[in-house]
Amino acid sequence: MKTKTAKIFSAVLLIMTLCLFLLPAAACGSEEAAVTGIKMEAEKSLLITGDIQYLSVKFFPEDAYAQVAWSSSDDRVIKIDGQGKMIAVGEGVATVTVTTADVEYSDSREFTVRDIMLGSYDLTLVEGTIYKGLSVDGITDHSVIGVDYDAVSADPSIAYAVKGGIIKAEAPGTTQITFTKKSDGRRTACIVTVEAYVPEEPFAFGDEWMTGEMLTIEEAFENGYIDHDDLTNMAYYCDIVMSPNDFTADFTAEPLYPKELPEELMSVIEDAFIEWVIAVNPGTEKYDEVMSMEYLGRYGDCIAIKGSRSLGLTGAVYDVYPITVDGVSFNIDPGESYPLIWHRA
Repeated sequence: MKTKTAKIFSAVLLIMTLCLFLLPAAACGSEEAAVTGIKMEAEKSLLITGDIQYLSVKFFPEDAYAQVAWSSSDDRVIKIDGQGKMIAVGEGVATVTVTTADVEYSDSREFTVRDIMLGSYDLTLVEGTIYKGLSVDGITDHSVIGVDYDAVSADPSIAYAVKGGIIKAEAPGTTQITFTKKSDGRRTACIVTVEAYVPEEPFAFGDEWMTGEMLTIEEAFENGYIDHDDLTNMAYYCDIVMSPNDFTADFTAEPLYPKELPEELMSVIEDAFIEWVIAVNPGTEKYDEVMSMEYLGRYGDCIAIKGSRSLGLTGAVYDVYPITVDGVSFNIDPGESYPLIWHRA
């Protein structure tokens, strides 16, 4: 019996010896390589309240591994569990740290959480201007205002936001526009300060303006007398129907010069206006009086006007409008006046 036991023991001993000295270490289930460093990996560091992100750890060398622990410097901003699942819970900045179990190696990363991202939290505008650079929640398609978000101004008489992400500055003062996401109630505020518009010195229209030609807006643009910003400014007065992309820049929603023209010059322009309407509508000579004439502003060597003679006459030329010039739309309804350009000779 002892001899048989001794033989079994010798066989086991021989197998162990072979495993330790003759076979590859991996076949005997050796431990992973020792960790010499770690690195935290995250998709992004700027988050919106409610966002969830899963963090991971890269070990050095690549075949190394160790148990790790996760922690946040501020649980009111970032919460993280033992598996690296991170939740953005409140606005602010917090540092997340991952540490090996033996506390020998660690790595940290700072994260910022916002309720709703805006391109700018503070805006300073001039009364009568618009601002279209608003970016809500990182979305550049501004049609989200009124669809996904509500925008409420504390004082709309100073400034307010409209669908399309456009902020309109109405009068001097400071107001707060609050943006609220409809899906979860997240909100943020944009402080808008509106400064008073200071007009330029009055422009003196001399005798050189008494001769010229009456042109359509298309003709004036095609000849290079007016540009895109001039069109945008004029459209503001003509029952504007424009998409947000038509606004290429902030513009002053007032003529750059006085709204009134010298009486003699206005008389010349009115006569030219009548001649133009009769030329494009033969047989309307009986309408020989201007019912209304509005000065829209001076643009270089051009004077923009909006005139009307009668409902019947305006209806007669309605086939000319609405028009779109260089992406700017003028929507002129029957019975409304329509715009023309007086270009000085």
